[in-house]
Amino acid sequence: MLLRVFVLAMIVFARPVAAEDARLITDCLGEGEMAEAVSNAEVVRPVVALRAARRAAPGADMVRARLCRAEGKLVYIIVALRTDGRFVHVTVDGASGKVAATR
Repeated sequence: MLLRVFVLAMIVFARPVAAEDARLITDCLGEGEMAEAVSNAEVVRPVVALRAARRAAPGADMVRARLCRAEGKLVYIIVALRTDGRFVHVTVDGASGKVAATR
């Protein structure tokens, strides 16, 4: 089960970042770099970041997520689609797994 969750998270995190998110980040990590960062305990597992984003945007569908460098640290940038059709951008601190911003 944990493997299925990890594989699903890897698929979700492999999608491209939206143009509006691009101005917030310096670069995003590829799958191998992300797996290395997780295994080296530099960041929380992707499922932890997704859970935090779900709490910040209840009822929204997680559409896109990436692990990126922003302002010198690693953050998960997650895009969610609300039931009213609006997008929510949730930034989760990679080290702590806490929501840093929601817009």
